Amino acid sequence: MQVLRQRKGLDPTVVFTRSEVPDREPIEIQAVDYRVLTGACAAVNLEDFYFHDFRHTWASWHVQSGTPLLVLKELGGRKKIETVSKYGHLAPDRLSHRAHAATFSSQQEAQKEKPPARAVLIA
Repeated sequence: MQVLRQRKGLDPTVVFTRSEVPDREPIEIQAVDYRVLTGACAAVNLEDFYFHDFRHTWASWHVQSGTPLLVLKELGGRKKIETVSKYGHLAPDRLSHRAHAATFSSQQEAQKEKPPARAVLIA
């Protein structure tokens, strides 16, 4: 956060640039290379962070926000669902709304014994 605060106001359109020369236009980073990433990580004391970690973070946030795994597969350009299935544990509620969708015979018999629910309207 400190690095972002330091950069606030330097340029209204980009956060990280390759050039910070005062009288020159900043060069937007189109392709981050290893040198830029390691420099940025060193600036914030972040160790063991790699390019692919961005992809993992992106996918994790998608799943936690409710993106279905099949959609995530397409968004990420993956060919196999197995590649993104490892993120399924991040959305534990993804099946809860379907858990009671099927009714088994013993449940049907128990439901027959219950009187039907009645709605009461209060005016």
